[in-house]
Order: sequence, then structure tokens, then C-alpha cells
Amino acid sequence: MLSIKARSVCGSPRAEIGAKADSRTAVQIPLSDVAALYSEGQRVMLRMRPNSRSQRIFGSMRFAVSHPLKELEEMVAGREFVRVNHGLIIAITEVERIEEWCRRHFRIIALGASRPIPVSRRRASEVLQMANGAMIPLVPYSECRR
Repeated sequence: MLSIKARSVCGSPRAEIGAKADSRTAVQIPLSDVAALYSEGQRVMLRMRPNSRSQRIFGSMRFAVSHPLKELEEMVAGREFVRVNHGLIIAITEVERIEEWCRRHFRIIALGASRPIPVSRRRASEVLQMANGAMIPLVPYSECRR
């Protein structure tokens, strides 16, 4: 569950998301440590930012979130996250650049990702608007061809 803590270590409000590593271990992960929320079959999983405090504490543990991706999208709206396709919500700070793939199809190059992430045509305008506001470079089609 997404919740707003009344006070954090620094004295300012902090958003956290509830996640489970297994049936017994439930933790609250600060939203600032979340790189992406993605669907994996029937579950929604959480990927932490590299070198974040939570990543250093929990290492490579995998966390499941108890809410559907649609609900999570509404919860993190306006908090530096964008939904890029039917199975992925990504933190804006994790986007290195956006490439125009072919004829108004786009893909995201994320920090540390091994391959590009396709952006659905339905979500393209939202992603491009986010990129423009966050000063993320957009590589035109002519420069993408190899």
C-alpha cells in the first residue's frame, strides 16, 4: 500500500510503498528508492534503484506489491513516475533518453537496462510530455537507424 509518512528522518513527509519479499516479510520501501513497477504474470513486482538505501539493505531480494498496476499508476501519479506500456511504470529519473523507433513509435533507454523498453502508442504522448518537462533527450528516427 502506498502511504505518506508523517515524518521522515529529515522531518519532511515521505511516500512509501508496501511490498512483500515472501509470505512473512512485509516492508515499506521509500518511493524515492523505486526505479520501476512491472507486471510479471499475475503479480506486480518492484525494482529498486541501483545504489539506493533500500538496495543496499535488501540486496537482490525481489519484492511483490499487493496492488494491480492500474491502481499503482493512480497512486504514484504526479510523483515522478510514468506508465510506458501495459506492464511497466518507470521513474522519470531512470530514463536516459527516448528514441523514435519508426513512424511515431518510441522506445525508452533506461539507465542500466540491457535493452530498450517499447512505449505503447497509447502512452506515447504522456511519455513525450514527461520527457519534455524533465529535459530528457529525444533522439529522432534518422539518428536511431544503424
